[in-house]
Amino acid sequence: MIAFADIKELMDMPIVRQMLADCVFDSSPEVMAFEIGKYRANDDMLFKGYFVDGELVGICGFEEHKNRVEILHISVLKTKQHKGIGRAMVSVLHKRYGKVIETETKDETVEFYRKCGFETTAMQKYNVRRWVCVLAAPDPLNKANLKENTNRIHFDGESNVADRYRVRDHKASNGGQYFGKTDSN
Repeated sequence: MIAFADIKELMDMPIVRQMLADCVFDSSPEVMAFEIGKYRANDDMLFKGYFVDGELVGICGFEEHKNRVEILHISVLKTKQHKGIGRAMVSVLHKRYGKVIETETKDETVEFYRKCGFETTAMQKYNVRRWVCVLAAPDPLNKANLKENTNRIHFDGESNVADRYRVRDHKASNGGQYFGKTDSN
């Protein structure tokens, strides 16, 4: 089963913090605390986890605007990369919200967005080259296919994710035990 669920309450878990650290410019403790604080203080900033068979394998932080969705952070566990998970998260956002998707990225990750169908434009920011990436809104004439494909993903709204899914902390000092309820709890 695949799920895309709110995980703001899990942002302090080492596995979530590591994935977030992998996609921020500066992963110092101060910057990480600042980034996590922004999500917690702003209800418009969503932070979702992508689960495959109950295991958290990716994160996506984004903000929905009137005419677009802005990806703020997206990351996949290093052991699960190059398996289509990042692309699947982008696809879920595209289908779920039906809007233009925008993000800004660095040289090292621009190719990922290109492979997902984003148009990319270089710019200068922070004295380095950055990329603005834009994915056009889905074709409104193809709404039936969007709904059919979106229904294959379970969107978990307000439930407590830790209680519904196994969240494995691969870096935990507890030997990587599952947190929350599992099928055996």
